[in-house]
Amino acid sequence: MTTITHLASRALSFELDNDSKMTDTLSNCIVDSIGCALAGVTHPRYRELLALAPVNPSGAVLIGTNKRTEPSSACVVNGFATHVFDFDDDCYVGLHHPTTTVLPAMLATASSSCIDGRRFMTALGAGIDAQCLASLSWSDAAYEQGWWNTALLGGLGAAVASARLLGLGQHEMMHAMAAALTNAHGLKTAFGTDQKALGVGRSARAGYEAALLAQAGFTAPLNIFEATDGFLAARGLTSQGPPTADTIEATVSPLSVPGIAFKPWPVCNAGHAAIEAILELRASDKFKSHEVSSITVEVLPFVRKCLQYDRPRTPSEAQFSLPFALATAILSGGVTISDLDARNIERPDLVALMERVQVVVLDEVQGLSADISNREGARVVVRKTDGICLSSTIAIALGQTLRPLDSTGIDEKFLLNAAKTLSPRYAEQLLSSLRCLSDSLDIRRTFALCDPTACDVGR
Repeated sequence: MTTITHLASRALSFELDNDSKMTDTLSNCIVDSIGCALAGVTHPRYRELLALAPVNPSGAVLIGTNKRTEPSSACVVNGFATHVFDFDDDCYVGLHHPTTTVLPAMLATASSSCIDGRRFMTALGAGIDAQCLASLSWSDAAYEQGWWNTALLGGLGAAVASARLLGLGQHEMMHAMAAALTNAHGLKTAFGTDQKALGVGRSARAGYEAALLAQAGFTAPLNIFEATDGFLAARGLTSQGPPTADTIEATVSPLSVPGIAFKPWPVCNAGHAAIEAILELRASDKFKSHEVSSITVEVLPFVRKCLQYDRPRTPSEAQFSLPFALATAILSGGVTISDLDARNIERPDLVALMERVQVVVLDEVQGLSADISNREGARVVVRKTDGICLSSTIAIALGQTLRPLDSTGIDEKFLLNAAKTLSPRYAEQLLSSLRCLSDSLDIRRTFALCDPTACDVGR
């Protein structure tokens, strides 16, 4: 049997059962992603993308708007909105953003059917679980080679979740998964450009359409992992190989253990430890920006490969810039979506402070190791004009799986993001409904509250 066969079997047998930890994690994934999308609709590029989506009053919901469109377009638009501020959840099993591709595909699939909340959350779990397991043996190598795993894996997860909602069997599930992988794409060179968020939307659409085509009888290469010209071979990843049947069967889902990370700041995770370090120094010494002579941030190579823009020219580049993150944290006391504004990036005081930041890449940083647990850590040294030198090392940043945001923190983040689109009352009502999604008889009524013009729709 092929790897796809084993992955499909696990995807079809996936159930929440009485695993409260898994249910809580999935609830957090939904709340966090919808909040990110509600903020994402305020991005200038979103408005341009929305204008391209054909209006279909009976189509799929577009989060944060009172518009609907045909489901394939909704996948792209909702996926873009969820990821455009790079504020959505992460998973280090696969090095990808799991929910941002799966959830938009599910909303498209569910747009024409009455699906209860328990079934919806189970399908979401199956999709996230599958895309994590599929890459257990090769995700790190792919990422190092320049592949962006969110786009590579996202279509597979979206296909699994959509197939579960459609009630597909083993045969159709295998072909949906293989079809999604056959057309997978994604390069890290997209970091700092609009193509990163668009890649999320396209992967969601690819997974959604793969499930529909499989339902209609379309086939795909079920030996996609093993073939000499297949998914791994074409990317030079044959030495890693696909996960074995025993691994697929025995691996605990990242949804049942601390496996999903939720971000406190809307920039690449690789910069979060440095942000926390500079905020710690700022809080202890109370220094002002004009008192800073220089800032040195020591990081491991993995961080530098992610954060390549020392002098960002656009908000997208700023999300992958250590100098921007540190300078903004000093001036603003943190990094928020409001800081990701083209006019803000050109502020003279911010630019001057960025000029004083030096990024030093070392194979070994005191207090850090290159393993997956803290390879995104950082040591920050601030030298003041009065000669005083301050330093702080953060190995594991707030929000990572070993220092997770709890549900209260995720709810607070949701309300801040939702406030950019919804009134406070609607935001609270939507949050309450999302937290009770597993009890919903028809999830369409819950997600209808994502419309800023909605009123007490109920759940």
